[in-house]
Amino acid sequence: ALSEAIADNRHHAAAGGDGEAGVVGGASGAADLDAAGDTAGAGAAGKIAPRKRFLGALERAGLCGPLGGPAIPAVPGAVWETPAFIDLLADGMLTPEARDRRRVALSTGSADGALRPLVRSSTEVARALGQLMMPATEAEQRALADARQGLVALGDLSLSCPAGSKDNARFLVWLEEIVERCRNLPRNRTLLLPGGWCTKNGGHPLVYSVRRNDADFSLLVTNTGDGLEYHPREADPVLDGFRAMHTIQLDEIEPATLFDSSSWALLYRPLVFPAPGKKQSEHIYGKVLPFFNKRPLMCSVGSVGEGGDRVEHRHPLAAVSRGGDASGARLALEAARACVAAAEGVHPRRADALAEMGVRHVLVESALQDLNSSKSDVLGAAPAAALEAACRTLAATAGPYADALANATAQEAAAAGVATFMQMQARELQRQAREA
Repeated sequence: ALSEAIADNRHHAAAGGDGEAGVVGGASGAADLDAAGDTAGAGAAGKIAPRKRFLGALERAGLCGPLGGPAIPAVPGAVWETPAFIDLLADGMLTPEARDRRRVALSTGSADGALRPLVRSSTEVARALGQLMMPATEAEQRALADARQGLVALGDLSLSCPAGSKDNARFLVWLEEIVERCRNLPRNRTLLLPGGWCTKNGGHPLVYSVRRNDADFSLLVTNTGDGLEYHPREADPVLDGFRAMHTIQLDEIEPATLFDSSSWALLYRPLVFPAPGKKQSEHIYGKVLPFFNKRPLMCSVGSVGEGGDRVEHRHPLAAVSRGGDASGARLALEAARACVAAAEGVHPRRADALAEMGVRHVLVESALQDLNSSKSDVLGAAPAAALEAACRTLAATAGPYADALANATAQEAAAAGVATFMQMQARELQRQAREA
């Protein structure tokens, strides 16, 4: 229908019409042309009968205006327009085609763009951690502050990292900086470092978290996309997909290993010198990581840490991202969650609630504020679908915590009230989005 309207517009302009850009057409248009054809056939510039304005299915649905133009303008600066919002709250609506398009759009398409999405996402997640509305103990507040500081430093290091440069001089300076930061890391603190690998057309980011214990170090490797085949996985029939342990923790690493630049050179070589992705991931997971604590990688997954907690208890299996986490937001959030879970005095279950539920609640609250302050009375179909998915995601995330904390202590009961409040806020946002 649109093609017919465009062709008719051009024909009308060529016949000496006024050349208006409006889309015309309708059920009576063909009959008008047929009726006019007998009288206008003798003349080369016969008169073309005017046709009624055509409203296609997309226009009636409010998805586009005439000739495909946007009928409903986007809300500039709204939180639902950010890539991190989509990956954290609307990942379920992404298709494989959308995943590929977002990955190309959010990277530079070159080797040095592997860490580019992580710069913005780490800052946004750190800002959300600072706006949590959940009650927290002193130990949890210290862990959250440590995670926020680590995320800010992660964004700065991602900018200065010589990813894909193939420059040995910059590579040496980078290794010296990493070793220096490890030496100066205080005990019971965590250092977040960018990692991953580069290919000719991009790459894939990881996050390396260095935790200094009393006598040794721990290295946490966080991944939310390519390379998860090296992480523990299990089938999830309910979600019709897989769940994976996104963070692998390597314990009992000797200080001399992390203070030696050659160890980091092996780990960061795939990030500085581009190569095929399968080769790069195999180099990191199959050769370098087992070298750090001198044991096979899967032995680290089943190890027992301080206090008798097993690693799979501290870092549980979670659903794999459908969209591939193109923005790096889930990667930054998982790294922050692992950082909080590894802190002293913080139960892993509470770390999950503070990070997974708290950050998403802050984003939905921001969306509610942007929706109330929007000057437009209507909302486009794509933002409405994203907000619908965000409401379902927040409710699904907060539900288990509210149920588990209902019969807990007074402090945990307060947290349960926050979880229930989050569900109410999600329903309110869903109602307003539907009305818009």
